[in-house]
Amino acid sequence: AVHEQFYPAVIYLSTDKICLAVMYNFVFALFLLFGKILLRIFIGTLRDVEVEQLVDSGRGFLAETILFLVFYAPTIDNREVGTVF
Repeated sequence: AVHEQFYPAVIYLSTDKICLAVMYNFVFALFLLFGKILLRIFIGTLRDVEVEQLVDSGRGFLAETILFLVFYAPTIDNREVGTVF
């Protein structure tokens, strides 16, 4: 009797665009916070130059990862697509 509205609430939260935007932003903020905590634990405080280098290398990694995921799709339904022989 207590959990009668659980399923409808989950359906609403997972389908409403505003709720999804809020949840995605919250998860992104948690991701950033987790990254800062990990940096503080394993590396400690960084100088400005070190932070700049870390951000630049992170941007490069993100760009390469996105390009790889966009352009590297050799199979769809176990058939090769887009290959040139």
